[in-house]
Amino acid sequence: RLGDAAQVVHELTGTFDLIVFDLYCGREPSPLIEDARFLSRLQQLTALNGYFLINIFGKPDALNTVSDFFSRRSFWKYRWNHLGLFRPFGAGGKGDPLMPGFLPHRAVTAYVERDVRVQAKQQFLNGTGYAGRRWHVGPIGMEMYFGDQEPVVEIGKGKRVVFWQTLTRVDIPPGWGRSWMMQNYRKSGYAPVGRADDYWKSWTGHAIRHRHKWLTHPDAEIRSVSLDEFMAAYRKGTLDHMTKRLFIWMLKCKHGAHGDLMKYWLAVTPQGAAIAGLAVLDIPEAKMAVHIIAFYTKAARHSSVNYGLIDYWFQDAISKGWTYLDFDVFRGPYEPRAWEGFSRFKSQFGTRFVLYPNPLFRWVK
Repeated sequence: RLGDAAQVVHELTGTFDLIVFDLYCGREPSPLIEDARFLSRLQQLTALNGYFLINIFGKPDALNTVSDFFSRRSFWKYRWNHLGLFRPFGAGGKGDPLMPGFLPHRAVTAYVERDVRVQAKQQFLNGTGYAGRRWHVGPIGMEMYFGDQEPVVEIGKGKRVVFWQTLTRVDIPPGWGRSWMMQNYRKSGYAPVGRADDYWKSWTGHAIRHRHKWLTHPDAEIRSVSLDEFMAAYRKGTLDHMTKRLFIWMLKCKHGAHGDLMKYWLAVTPQGAAIAGLAVLDIPEAKMAVHIIAFYTKAARHSSVNYGLIDYWFQDAISKGWTYLDFDVFRGPYEPRAWEGFSRFKSQFGTRFVLYPNPLFRWVK
């Protein structure tokens, strides 16, 4: 549309994959580059996987204002021109703020307390606004905390190394150092649950088509089953034997720690064959659920059943009043290419990302 940008952007609908800002009043950059209302509207118009590109002349400090509304990615300078590439918050930039009320499940106190319960060699550590766990590797103690609240480290509990995995903080507070290696995965993802009448509208077009195909022509029935039934079906999935053994062990640990909060769903054909499954964990204290394990068999490769299971999960979350779904692990920088397939699949459901900085650490005597 043609017109004054100050008016036109407030009349546009939908979202855009690319928005370019190159506006001037004579030789001076348009004051819209520092207009909070204007930038907020551009924020709403930029697709979650989109880009915001700015060319500014002689006023590089204006890019700092834009950083309050978008995630910085790259900057270039050519003579007096300054260019900035930005992305929406949640597209996978370090330090991006989280959506209101969301915490990755490893930072939720109730989850950590239950999870440590079945770890005989671990101790639950609780503080104001954070929780952690302590264990030993030989004579050396280890502690791990998730969250942006700096943990209060106890003195007199023996020699140990304390790791603190921040979520959105990228600073290094006094007394801490930056670890050169990750202690966990680098990237996770989550999605707002939404409302019963339109929760799927933030999904990709591909996912929406598969959802429609599944709902109009389902080739299996989704059933709630026991842990034993789920594990029996999981063993028939497409993963290698060692991976299956590892995940079955993990499922048993999760079930032992969280009990009935674990949910197991299988997609079963009219002939009685389980062709896919999904295991999730409810965390009622945080009004969220976590993706634990999913699988499918060769018989499901040309089916929309995996989208059907995710749709079932969203509907279950809506019925319980949950606010977010935590999709957990995604492939981050330098991580195995084998993770790319499930990462692409889980990124289709209105997913926001958390890219973790390397953890902070300190030695305690």
